[in-house]
Amino acid sequence: MILPIPRSHLRFRNTGAIYCSVLLKVSEIDLYIRKWRSDTLEIINVLHEFNMSPTKNRMVRHAKAGFVSLGVLVGLMWVIEFIDWFLPLQLDIYGIHPRNPAWFQGIVFAPLLHGSWAHIMANTPPLLIFGGLIALQGVGDFWLATILSAVVSGLGVWFIAPPASVTVGASGIIFGYLGFLLLRGFFERRFSSILISLGVGAFYSSMIWGVLPSSPNVSWQAHFFGFIGGVLAANLVSQQPKNHGI
Repeated sequence: MILPIPRSHLRFRNTGAIYCSVLLKVSEIDLYIRKWRSDTLEIINVLHEFNMSPTKNRMVRHAKAGFVSLGVLVGLMWVIEFIDWFLPLQLDIYGIHPRNPAWFQGIVFAPLLHGSWAHIMANTPPLLIFGGLIALQGVGDFWLATILSAVVSGLGVWFIAPPASVTVGASGIIFGYLGFLLLRGFFERRFSSILISLGVGAFYSSMIWGVLPSSPNVSWQAHFFGFIGGVLAANLVSQQPKNHGI
């Protein structure tokens, strides 16, 4: 014979079950809070150790040196343009003369020379933006990208630019920086590099069309080979052990 359980007993059992369930939930929440506090303290300790570590100091020094190098490079371009305008010296003649061995040194001088104030003013913002992003990752990366972009761009212009022309300007370096920033994330597979590559691609990917022939007064050869030089620099940097930079 099965007797029904009184309602008062059911209410008591239900209340007890709810109370036990609440206690269990409170216990779980307390465990989560304890674990969160422990993880947070561990992260804070790691960040504190990093802030006090020689690694961070080395990174900051390299970044500062990169920014100083960028400032010196751009400042030198402006000083040269001012001297050329003030005296004037017609320094543009020291640019790249295609396939002329007597003017091979133009590969070195051309990036520092500009045809007008409008020319250098147009080149300065991308130099500072792209160069600053590279300098942030270290002075070594900055100079490798700068030199390799300038040299590959200059050689490309010297070999295939139209005859009886003189090429000047830092656009080869600018496109080298662009290639470096766009492809470094692909070569390195590091979060910060990928993030920078995606950001540059989102805002400046339209510049890539500058590597194709357009205006007769614009050296697409400098742009194209500068871009190639930047990609080569990004590949070289990705193969080096990283002890500095972001």
